[in-house]
Amino acid sequence: MGCCGAALTSLGARKESSIYWSPYQKLTLNPREVSGEIIGYVLDTNDA
Repeated sequence: MGCCGAALTSLGARKESSIYWSPYQKLTLNPREVSGEIIGYVLDTNDA
């Protein structure tokens, strides 16, 4: 568990988020990066 917690703290959100609107909710796509390289994306709904 300790190594996973350390790895997760090194992940950061980039300021270049994309916001999309559907008829029912706000969708925010946030890239995640490690050492300046995008490793994936996180999709948030209604800023939750």
